Amino acid sequence: MKLFSLLLLLPLVLMADLPLTGGDYRLEVVVEEPDESWPAVLHLTIDDLKRLTKGTIEYPGERCKGIVAAYHFKKGKLILDERITVAADEYPPGRYTFHLIAKRLLDPPQKPRFETGYFELRGERFPLRIRNWRYRPTPEAAYRIATRSNGWDDLKNSHDPKAVAAYLTAVPDGTFARVAAARLADLSVQRGEFDALVDYLARFGRYPAAQKVFEAALAQLEAKPDWYRATRLYKAAPAAMRPQMAKALQPAAGRSLKDAVAYLRLFPKEKAVADIALRFLADARDITTLFQAADLPIPRIRQKVIDHLGPLLLKKNEPRVLARYLHLFCHSIHTKPTLTTLLKTPALIPPLIPTLRQDCLEPAQKVLQAMADPFSDQLTATAKALKAAPELALPLARLLAKKVNTLPLSRWGEADALWVLLTHPSWRIEPVDTRSARLILEDENGIRLTDSVPAKCRKTGEEEYEATHTLTTLLIIPVGEERARYRQTEYLCRTQSPYLQSLAAKLKLRVPDKFSLRQTRKLAVLSRTPNAIGEAMLEEANAPGGCKAMRSACLAQCQGKNSENGGFFVSSDKEKCESLCYQAFHECAQKR
Repeated sequence: MKLFSLLLLLPLVLMADLPLTGGDYRLEVVVEEPDESWPAVLHLTIDDLKRLTKGTIEYPGERCKGIVAAYHFKKGKLILDERITVAADEYPPGRYTFHLIAKRLLDPPQKPRFETGYFELRGERFPLRIRNWRYRPTPEAAYRIATRSNGWDDLKNSHDPKAVAAYLTAVPDGTFARVAAARLADLSVQRGEFDALVDYLARFGRYPAAQKVFEAALAQLEAKPDWYRATRLYKAAPAAMRPQMAKALQPAAGRSLKDAVAYLRLFPKEKAVADIALRFLADARDITTLFQAADLPIPRIRQKVIDHLGPLLLKKNEPRVLARYLHLFCHSIHTKPTLTTLLKTPALIPPLIPTLRQDCLEPAQKVLQAMADPFSDQLTATAKALKAAPELALPLARLLAKKVNTLPLSRWGEADALWVLLTHPSWRIEPVDTRSARLILEDENGIRLTDSVPAKCRKTGEEEYEATHTLTTLLIIPVGEERARYRQTEYLCRTQSPYLQSLAAKLKLRVPDKFSLRQTRKLAVLSRTPNAIGEAMLEEANAPGGCKAMRSACLAQCQGKNSENGGFFVSSDKEKCESLCYQAFHECAQKR
């Protein structure tokens, strides 16, 4: 009975006159006998030339194994020739045939269902049932299925390069890919269009046929050198072909500085052409070509350009070109006269900003300071130009902040792009009175801008209280204590600056618009108590040389407020205490 399962072969046929499509096939089948059934799994590999390259049969749970030696189609049947190589004693090795009849195909076409199958042994037939079917097509087969065509068979004699290119794009690694690439190469060369040749190399340069296409394109380039086309061909050609290009174009590089520079941009390591370019530089007057030469990664040419271009530009006195020179060679000996010329043309300062580099900040300091002039008509353009030069944001923002700090808020708006410079800004409001407040903007880089803004307040509370405080003169000397009655009023205020709010919304910054304000008013003095120690110090300060003595005594005691120093100092911070001492000294000296 198990012999039946040895004869199972794959039903991989679509029709009697349509051989198997290339790919890997896996078929699980069951041979049905009168009293039992036997499973088998068949694997077949068919190439795109419709040849069987591999065929094996596995029998779960059995030692028997078989190979498919051949297959053919006959009258709508797939006939498989199976050879048993390993078998049990009761099933000797030998040759068996298996028949599958394809009656119906289902969509998609790579998944047919065989309704009837049988194998034949010594004139006896046994039925077969297919349990599971799996198919993985080759790229060529997938293309045929997708396009419902015969694949390369339909295109091998085609004269349409677009159709062949589409096939090669869809099946880049198929059996016929190299043949298709060669056919497309022939068609591209026949057309003789440079753009078509470059397009072929860019898309299919990895195929051997690309050499023929490259040689055809290079022949056109040699006949009429064009460095734009040369650059396109260089980028499209495979790396192995580029040395041919370098050698073929070298004679054209000796015609002019422009041609030598164009050549060196493609092949910067060609020493002979670099020497040619250096000879041309001595008499060069074409500024555009000179700047192109300055971009070459060849130090000796770059230095020659610096020495030659600086005096040439200063003689021509073209500020816009001088700005570009400053960008490229900000550390050259010609920088100073270049800056002098630029500063004579204020309108050129904003366009210069995006051209500057971080390492040019020091030699270009005068230009930067001119840019940072908030009273210049170029302030708005300067601030906007900084968006294109983020590496200059911090140094220029510092320069701007020193001067913009004195401007009213309405003037800030003329250069609202300036705020973009300030990373992670924080806003706060310090109350001044019930009609105004001070708006402060600070960032983590130490830049601080302030301005007064109008405010409107409403009273939210009021209370009266009594308190005692020290009376002082010369800022630090206590002359007595005073007990008085006070009235404290609390207000809730809102800034009245629609412009500020619109600016904050535009820059997506959160700006506070509310603040609290407390005002204290003295209503009446209840009592005063003199301070003998303070009066003695004041009398000493009024004596000849007393101001200096008072200052020295004050500085010696700047250790914080305590009982030993009489509580003279209003701050426990030593630095602030010393500042008060000096202020008291100046006040004392002014009263003399």
